Order: sequence, then C-alpha cells, then structure tokens
Amino acid sequence: MNRKATACLIIGIAVVAGCSVMTSFDGYTASDVSCDALRWPNRSNDGSGGTRTVYGVSQQLRFADPATAALPGLDLDGLCTCPQRGSCVPPVGANIACDGPHGVDNKGGPLIGALFENDEALQESLSHGVQGIVVRLDRYNGQANDADVIASIYNVVGVNEKTDQTGTAKFDGTDSFIVDSDSVISDGEMRSKYFDAQAYVTDNVLVASIPIFRLRMMIPPSDNSKFEEVIEELRGVQLVGKVESEGENGLRIRNAVLTGRVPLQTMFLKAGPASVCNPDAGSFTAIKGTVCGSLDMTADPQADAAAGCDALSFALFLDVVPAQLRNGPKPAPPGKDACAPREITCP
Repeated sequence: MNRKATACLIIGIAVVAGCSVMTSFDGYTASDVSCDALRWPNRSNDGSGGTRTVYGVSQQLRFADPATAALPGLDLDGLCTCPQRGSCVPPVGANIACDGPHGVDNKGGPLIGALFENDEALQESLSHGVQGIVVRLDRYNGQANDADVIASIYNVVGVNEKTDQTGTAKFDGTDSFIVDSDSVISDGEMRSKYFDAQAYVTDNVLVASIPIFRLRMMIPPSDNSKFEEVIEELRGVQLVGKVESEGENGLRIRNAVLTGRVPLQTMFLKAGPASVCNPDAGSFTAIKGTVCGSLDMTADPQADAAAGCDALSFALFLDVVPAQLRNGPKPAPPGKDACAPREITCP
C-alpha cells in the first residue's frame, strides 16, 4: 500500500471504530439477550429435495453503508460485550473491545476497508472482474424455505473471458465470471474449497456457515501501477442475506452480510510491498498497536471464554446479482510484488 493508504488505514480505524455498528434485515431474529442481538434465523423444517443450481456475483462490496455510514455485521459470539462480558481475554494493557449496537461484532472491517481510499474505484474494480465474490447454491428448491442447501463462495479473477481488467460486466445475468483456481477443488465440476453442505433458507433468508475463506482483496492503485493484492483468512464465516432466484440459474441476494474472524496469526498473510512489510516503519508500529488494542475474538469459534483474544471480527456488505460460470477457473493475475507474511505478536 502507498503512504497515503497506510495513513488512511491508521486514521480510518480510529475514526470508524467509533461509529455505530448496525444493520437490519427482514426475517432476522433477535436472541434473548438484553441488547436484542442481531442473529440469523433458525433452520426451517419446511422444504427440501431441491435440484437447482443457481449463481450470483457481488455487484457491490462495501465496508459501510454509504447513506448512513453504519458498519455491517452480526452478533458472532452470542454476547453483547459491554455491558456483558467479552468472549475472550484481551492482551495485557488492552481494554475489552465493546460490541456495536445489537451485539454486532466488526472490529476488523474498518481496518481492511481503510485500505480503499476510493470507494468508487473499489466498485469499478468489481465490474472489470478484478475482484469480487461468486455465490453458488446447489440442491436449492427455489422456494422461501429450503432446509437442505449447499452454499459455496469463490474469489473472482476475471469476467467475460478477460482476466486483464479489460472485461466489463453488465450485471444483467448474462456475464460469465472467472473464479480463482485457488478457490476450486475440482475444475470439472467447479467445486469450491469454501462451502457449507448444510446451508439453508428460512423465510427467504440464506444462512451459510463456512469454516474458512481466504478473501482476496485488490487495492486500487493511486499511481496507475498494478493493483496491490491483500489476502485475509476468515474463519467461522457466516453468509446471511435475503435470497431470490431469477430465471433458471440466476441468484440474487439483497443486503447480504459476509462476516467472520481474522486470526492475528494470519492477519498479514499476504500484503503489499510498502510499510506494512517493514518492521522498522513507524506506520507498522501504529498498525500493530491498533490491532492489538482491537482484538475481540478467538480465532477458534469453539474456544473457551478464558482463552486469549487472538482475532478480529470482520464483516462487509454484499449485493449479489445473477451471473454465470461458463468458463473454467484461472490463476489470479499477479499484483504488485508481495512481501513475506508479517507476524504480529501482542503482549
């Protein structure tokens, strides 16, 4: 990342972390804790036996609501931290990281989102297949309730046979998006590494729980050079949103949320060649301090509450529109030369 982006990252975390963290969806249910925690609906017993396969792609990826500046998210740990206890023990010298309204967990979203200096450039990159997320549902009955769905997600590396940023999507259901070969187990059937074989739809709300997803983000350059690739490993992923099927194979998900945990151990799994890579840079020290002071989760969703906090909660908004996968997967085009992974340790 360039110096300006690094500065925005540091400032952005401090500013955005103080904003309200809230979103709402029809069909979501509140838990019985005092803050009416924002959770996902339970599995319905109605509907199963579907045979349809439908596809959609992110037309928008946003780290905040552009109209209200509210951050996306869900209550991942079943707690409303502050006034309730936290789900883990913070590092020495750090305060407990409080949840947003309705118990929403999202401390890492502002950190990653601050890398994008220009939201318009981020959205434009989706239309050229530079990045994005494909969502696939198998075994879907196309109805409001389906208790037995397979949900898969993939990283995007191109559109309409182009992986060099020259393709342009119409987002009208006719576009064929190319997925990253690193997301795929089987080229022939295009099976994703990142899936939930026990996903479901309740009252038109899709709920998918995916153990791990390596989210590929491409930071738009400010100097007309190559995009800078950042890979964040998310664990305990939840994909939740209002789902609609369109035509024979089209999938639309409105106001979806993709949320999970970013482990401290792999937070800079892959990053650009600027100051984040330099252990002697003052900006890296500032980033490290901010990260260590914001840890609010355990990387393992099943860890005991007495365990140390070693992850950041994370969430982003997705608007998914119908798309196609006619082409096979391809390797991601290279971005700027990445530095070796940086390890952060907190007190």
